[in-house]
Amino acid sequence: MGERTLQNRIKGQATTGALYPPGGTVTKRRTNWAQFHAEMQRNTALPRIETVDELEAAVMTLETDIHTAEVRSTTETVEIFRQDYVGELPHATKLLIRERRSARRRSIRTGDPVDRNALNQLSRRVRAALDEHFNERWRKHTEEINEGAHDRDFWKLQKILRTQRKPIPPIHGERGIVRTNSEKAEAFADSFELQCRENQLDDEDEDHEEEVERRVPPRLKSHTEPSADLYSIFTSDLSSTARVDMDLYADDSPGQAAPL
Repeated sequence: MGERTLQNRIKGQATTGALYPPGGTVTKRRTNWAQFHAEMQRNTALPRIETVDELEAAVMTLETDIHTAEVRSTTETVEIFRQDYVGELPHATKLLIRERRSARRRSIRTGDPVDRNALNQLSRRVRAALDEHFNERWRKHTEEINEGAHDRDFWKLQKILRTQRKPIPPIHGERGIVRTNSEKAEAFADSFELQCRENQLDDEDEDHEEEVERRVPPRLKSHTEPSADLYSIFTSDLSSTARVDMDLYADDSPGQAAPL
């Protein structure tokens, strides 16, 4: 069984951190809210309040009852903290994924075969970068298990590798029936992007939005006066009939609104 096959078979389970060697413990608290409600109903009575002192005493009693009910209805368990072996993606891979998203939006908007070809090339580069990252992390993960893992970790590892994963049936994507894993992943990505994107206006310019997202954050971090080219980003698409006078204040103190 090859290295890529191994990492593909455990990729879904490894994201939960179930295979990572022990790196400490974490205390988890679980509250039974039905029991909490019953405790509050049993212990809390409607007080008779006529003075300020009685009000303060009733508040303190209520706080005590809430705390007591929470303690009685909450259980704590100490579990081994396990980390995701995949780790964080490299910065270059993140930039490549961002570039592919932009290419996908452009391909959907234009429908041009050239844009679609560029999207396919970027998709292949992203898959190659992800495979390289997963393989490297998988190699390090197995080395760490070999160095100091317990028998329990080896048992979980061999159980996952021996379990036959049920294949996902063919699904109906945007471009018809898809059967391979890569095509299904692309279909899910297209569907999620279509469902989660913001409502677009008829005259919305996505290239202009991307330019704003690229150039504005560095300017805000530098804490400098906005330059003329930054001001032009906001005003370049304003029509003459709907001209808006805008003043950008980089050094406004908190709590003070900028004058219109």
